[in-house]
Amino acid sequence: MKKSFFLLFFFIFYLNTYSQNLKNETFNIIQKNLNYIIQNREYVVYEWSERIYIVIVKINSNKFIEFKFEKDNNEVLFLKDVTTLSNNTCLDKVFDYKNLSKDYIDYQSEFYKNKEVDYNGMTIYFAMITSDGSVYGECRITTIANILPYDRDIHLFLLNRVINDPKILKRKCGNVP
Repeated sequence: MKKSFFLLFFFIFYLNTYSQNLKNETFNIIQKNLNYIIQNREYVVYEWSERIYIVIVKINSNKFIEFKFEKDNNEVLFLKDVTTLSNNTCLDKVFDYKNLSKDYIDYQSEFYKNKEVDYNGMTIYFAMITSDGSVYGECRITTIANILPYDRDIHLFLLNRVINDPKILKRKCGNVP
């Protein structure tokens, strides 16, 4: 009986800690709903202006699934689209967590201290989560910034996923439209 209680407690504790590792509350809700898909997989979360939320899950090295959520005027979150993506250079960069910080970054964080940063635009949120639940690159910045905490191609690729312009989506990493 004690062993069963301990296992039940550990399981509940694990689910709660696994889904509460991000500083973005909406993504914590999305994580709980997608838990059966994202568990033990790498995935990226991206928010644009607290209205559009994108989760890209790495199924294998060549296949990714993108979930796009939106909030309506009543702040109700709904699933807008599910898309299968093929691997490309941009997705390789997005999922290369070795070049991402383990620290949370915003414009008041250590990353931006003593730097002349110019920023404007809508607020965005980004994080890359590894298969073991480690969080990399977690940041809250704006769509326009002269200094980014991650590769510029990642920034443009994810912005383009929100804009959903076919011409922009077909561009290669590193080429400005």
